[in-house]
Amino acid sequence: MPFFLWSHDFKTDLLGAAARDVCPHCGNDTTFLLGKIRSTTKAYFVIPIMKRTKGYLVMCKGCGITTHLPKQWGKELASVVKNMNDRAETPTKSLVDLGIGKATCSRCKTLVGAFDQICEGCGKLFK
Repeated sequence: MPFFLWSHDFKTDLLGAAARDVCPHCGNDTTFLLGKIRSTTKAYFVIPIMKRTKGYLVMCKGCGITTHLPKQWGKELASVVKNMNDRAETPTKSLVDLGIGKATCSRCKTLVGAFDQICEGCGKLFK
């Protein structure tokens, strides 16, 4: 009977500066960095078998707080960051100005942002 050992490694690749906004945690006007979360599955703990993107996150450069983004927002923001990096620009727009963070609560249809943890309309908790 064959016996296989598997492991999963997670790492975050920082893609670059994504937006300039006020951090909801520390209150500073700061730059937010975009990161891509990757998962690598290995056999026998050394041979990479499969790599895949698990999601995206934005991180406050000031305090380090991170917020996970839905894949759709992450892909859109990754293309914006790539274009800014190619042109050697620094971010001047906020996440909302870039179209990231515009969503509605599924329960009460209130507009919520990327950093909101609780819907102000109905109190629904976001994970």
